[in-house]
Amino acid sequence: MARQSRSRQTHERLLDAAERLLEERVFDELSVAEIAAEAGVAVGTFYRRFRDKEALLPLLYERYEVALAGDLQMTLDPARWLGLSLGERAARMAKIAVTLYRQRRGLWRAVLVHGVCHPEAISPESRADRQRLVARCASLLAGTTGRPALAAEFAVVALMAVCKDKILVEDAVHRTSRHFADRTLERELAAMLTAYLTPAAQGAA
Repeated sequence: MARQSRSRQTHERLLDAAERLLEERVFDELSVAEIAAEAGVAVGTFYRRFRDKEALLPLLYERYEVALAGDLQMTLDPARWLGLSLGERAARMAKIAVTLYRQRRGLWRAVLVHGVCHPEAISPESRADRQRLVARCASLLAGTTGRPALAAEFAVVALMAVCKDKILVEDAVHRTSRHFADRTLERELAAMLTAYLTPAAQGAA
C-alpha cells in the first residue's frame, strides 16, 4: 500500500513538473531529462511510468478537465445567470473564456498542438466532454436571443477560436498581427457575441 502511494505521488510529481515547464517553454523544447529533474526523480523512474514525454499530454489534459469541470459546475449553473441581459451574459462568458485560456496557457497550447498532430491521443470521452461544455455555454447565451440555438453554439465556438489564436499561440502568429490585452480582448469578444446574437443580426444575415 505504501509503495502504491509513493508510486502515485511520483506519477503526480512528473505531471506537475511537466506542466510547470510548459509555462516557460513549448512542449517540443522539453526533454525527458528536464522533466525528471524538475520532478526530482531519475530518468529511469520516468520511463518506468511513461513510454515517452508525449504520453504525458493526454493525462495532463484529462487531469485538467476534471478540475475544470468542478470549477465550472457553479460558474455555469443556470441559476447564477438568471436576470442577466444578453450583453451581461456575453461579457461574463468572454471573461470566463479569457481567464481559463490564460490560466495554464502552456498546457492548453501543448495539448492543442499535440491534438492537431495526433488526434487519436484525445480520448472520445474528452471530446464528448468538450462538446457538452460548448452546449452548456451555448444554452446560457441562447436563452436571451431570438436567434436559433445553432447561432449560440457557433458564437461559443468562435469565442474559443479567438482565445486560442490570441492567447495560446499569440507569440507564434505573424508579427504584424495585433496583440490585445486580456481586458481589451474580453470587451471586444463580449461586443462581438452581443452583436452577433441580437435578433437584428439575424435579419441582416
